[in-house]
Amino acid sequence: VAAGSRLKVIIAQPNTDPYSEKFSIPFDVQLDRLAIVSSGFVTPETDWVIMPETVVDDPVDLAFANENLYIRILRRIALRNPGTSVIAGLVTRKAYPRSDEPPTRSARMEDESGTWYDYYNSALRIDTGSSIEVYHKSKLVPGIEMQFSNGPGRLAARLLPYLGGTKWGYGIQDERSVFTHHSSGSKAAPVICYESVFGSFVGDYVRNGAEAIFIITNDGWWKNTDGYRHHLSYASLRAIETRRPVARSANTGVSCIINIKGEREQELEWWTEGVIRGQITPETAITTYVKYGDYIMKLAACMSVLVFLVAFLIHRRNLK
Repeated sequence: VAAGSRLKVIIAQPNTDPYSEKFSIPFDVQLDRLAIVSSGFVTPETDWVIMPETVVDDPVDLAFANENLYIRILRRIALRNPGTSVIAGLVTRKAYPRSDEPPTRSARMEDESGTWYDYYNSALRIDTGSSIEVYHKSKLVPGIEMQFSNGPGRLAARLLPYLGGTKWGYGIQDERSVFTHHSSGSKAAPVICYESVFGSFVGDYVRNGAEAIFIITNDGWWKNTDGYRHHLSYASLRAIETRRPVARSANTGVSCIINIKGEREQELEWWTEGVIRGQITPETAITTYVKYGDYIMKLAACMSVLVFLVAFLIHRRNLK
């Protein structure tokens, strides 16, 4: 991307109630509606279309992704506008060869065939070609997305599905993937929901070349509480720390564009359906925070331990 060039983004906020609508309306109907609404805002100059986390919760088999109905629906947007890349959150799965032992901690066997499967909370980048970039969420929400196969299975089976989670646990990946636009070459970090809470973790995307941060999340599980507001505030922190613009797509809000100063320039209100059409400027400079991570926190922790030890020793000496 040329220095100072602007990227045109479309951010979708479908406002699907995760408690009453998400699992009662067929996913293809939900996604088709969202694709149609989003397409109405896309122009030939649009670079990115960004949709929320788990916009589809019906697992896409990664081995046959191009034949998948949901992928075909999303690809229609790119086919109408060949310069557009679409990012959407979907649940995916990967099959492993038959074996007696699970290949990963999160893998599970669904029947007696001996085939193991890993399920992921994923972000996918889709364009007109057959190649699909995939990133798997790697900071999982404790108790909701983490492995429960060795835990209270009956309790998990009764409670966790209603919290948008999984009773067997999602798989993760070791490295932070960066999505590359198929036309402009711009690089974006696909940060999924809870991952945006961790500063140094998001810094890994930037160290891997991300020029902008795209946060996809649901946040509808919070309902109208301070939870979603608290989560939103982290996005501004990540923008300030990394000096990267943030485009945030949240199912029920707040979707927004945040500049490198942490200021929300455009946003959609909570619990509204809508689309943002805006622009961001990709950045390449590496900040001190990105380079060194949470060094201030680590230094403060060491100093706290040292102060505690000194205070303890002085107290013992005074007792003597």
